[in-house]
Amino acid sequence: MTKKEINIVKACSKNINQFVKYVKILGPEGFAEFRPYQYQVKLLRKFVHSWENRRTEKHNHIVVGPRQSGKTTALAVYALWYLLFNSDKCIGLLGYKDSISKEILLRIKEIYNYLPDFLKQEVVRNTKDHFRLANGSYIFTASMCARSVRGKTVDLLLFDEAAFTRDSDFEEFILSVFPTQAARPDAQMIMISTPHGNNQFYEIYKRAVSGNSSFIATRLRYDCVPGRDEEFKEKMIRDNGRAFFEQEYNASFLISKEIPSDEKIIIKVNTNPLSPAEAKGFIEKLKELYSKKLDIKTIKNKTEYEIEYV
Repeated sequence: MTKKEINIVKACSKNINQFVKYVKILGPEGFAEFRPYQYQVKLLRKFVHSWENRRTEKHNHIVVGPRQSGKTTALAVYALWYLLFNSDKCIGLLGYKDSISKEILLRIKEIYNYLPDFLKQEVVRNTKDHFRLANGSYIFTASMCARSVRGKTVDLLLFDEAAFTRDSDFEEFILSVFPTQAARPDAQMIMISTPHGNNQFYEIYKRAVSGNSSFIATRLRYDCVPGRDEEFKEKMIRDNGRAFFEQEYNASFLISKEIPSDEKIIIKVNTNPLSPAEAKGFIEKLKELYSKKLDIKTIKNKTEYEIEYV
């Protein structure tokens, strides 16, 4: 390597957003320079900062974000940066099904292939579910179940679309894997997903928001992607409905349960983590969607509404 290339490698190892400058990703016109959104820049910086200060600060992350917003790309870039610039590390890449994690590993390999040669290392092993470099660090893929990680010493555990994992698998995973990971001060966990109702992912996110866990909570809204403005919002609501927009694009946990009755229907809606103003606006919009009157029966903790449809 030239002296300039050596300096670039050092800069990239210390600053992930310097590394990003050399990343190319697949777009409509083939592989091109990765131009991260502002939220991706901040999110990557947050992952690295919390890991570098893991012995004194919270360093696990749970991220809730819209569909098709580049969440997985950010996860892939972070995994590759971690792989390249840390020796003898094990990275577990999990999805709610095995094909999901394999697809992300393929994306990581594609990014790796388009890096400048001076940023690469010798590839020691390369299969559809394993990627190992000469520095001793490697990535393995698996579905999100306890047996996929049990017995392994995992330094970085990444969960993509974690909210779509079956509750039984999630519960087993939490009981058997989380205690081991939490006991390792050098280990980091990152869970990222679009919301998917009231499940274990939601419970972990809720505890993180309240500050009662080792996770740092981040919520990304629809406008984190350039071009998703008010016009986009109204179009999505018009075409797909308010509830679809709130969950899929505004990353809201909307939990509804209908109880049939000859006289009334009770609908439970959890507006956490909407702000009070957003929650009020959502309830008003919800009323507009029904032809009959919706009366708020009770308010719990200013975020949980029980509504009677009469």
